[in-house]
Amino acid sequence: MVGVLDYSAGAMENWGLITFRQDILVSGLTGIILDPWVNDGRRDVIAHELAHQAQVRHQNVESAEVNVEKDTR
Repeated sequence: MVGVLDYSAGAMENWGLITFRQDILVSGLTGIILDPWVNDGRRDVIAHELAHQAQVRHQNVESAEVNVEKDTR
C-alpha cells in the first residue's frame, strides 16, 4: 500500500500494489497509519481495495482451472 500526496483518485488496486491518497493512509492528527481512534470512512476505502485483491485472485484461480480442464480433454 502506497500513499500518494497528489492523487485525484481516492484509491486504485493493482495486483501487488494499492495506491491511495496519502490522507487516507496517514492520520493528519497523529501521523499514525490507520489510527484506531479515527473512524471517518478511510478504513472502508482500504477494506474495499483489499477486497479487490481477493476477487482478482479468485477469478484467476477459476480461469486457471477452466484452462486446465480444456487442456486435459
